Amino acid sequence: MDKVKIIDGQLERLSKKWDYTLVSLSPEFNYKKPVIDETKLLNSEEKLVVEHTLKSEGRGLVHIAVKPSKNDYTDDKHRGTVEYTPNCRNYSFHKVIIPDGTIIREANFTQRDIDTDAIQGEDLNFIECNLVNVLINPSWKLESCNTCQVDFAKMEAEELKQAEDYKAELEAQKEKVA
Repeated sequence: MDKVKIIDGQLERLSKKWDYTLVSLSPEFNYKKPVIDETKLLNSEEKLVVEHTLKSEGRGLVHIAVKPSKNDYTDDKHRGTVEYTPNCRNYSFHKVIIPDGTIIREANFTQRDIDTDAIQGEDLNFIECNLVNVLINPSWKLESCNTCQVDFAKMEAEELKQAEDYKAELEAQKEKVA
C-alpha cells in the first residue's frame, strides 16, 4: 500500500497510472474511486489501489483489517465486497467472500436491505453471529445467530417524516408567537 500515491489527480503504482472518479458521499467528502470494473474480482495490483483509496483517502471508508475483492463500494450502506478475515468482526453493509467450510464466530454481517445475498461461501458454520437481513444459504449451519429481517429503509423513512413533522410544528409555533 505504501507504493501507491496520488499524482496530479491519478493513482500511481510503479509505472501504472489509475484514473478515478469522484463519488460524493457527503457535502464535505468525495471518495476518489479508481476506474476499475465493479463486477470483476480484483487482481493483486488492483487490490492495492482500491484498498489505498478506501482506507487512506479522507475518512477511512472500511475497517483497517479487511481486503477488498471488488471495486464496488457505493456508500456507507453498500460498502463493497471484501475477503473474510478472522481479524475483523464487523462486516456490516459489506458483501463478504468466505472460504467454503469456514467457522465464523461472533461476527456482524448486518445488511440494510431485506434478504441481501451478502455472503459467498458453502458449508459455513456461524456461531453467535449477527446475520440481520442476510439471505441464508441452506448449506450453512447456524448456532445462536440473529437472522431477523428488518426493513431499515422503511424505518429511516418514518424517522425522517417524524423529524420533518416536528420541524413543521416548531415553525408553526414560532409563527403563532410572532
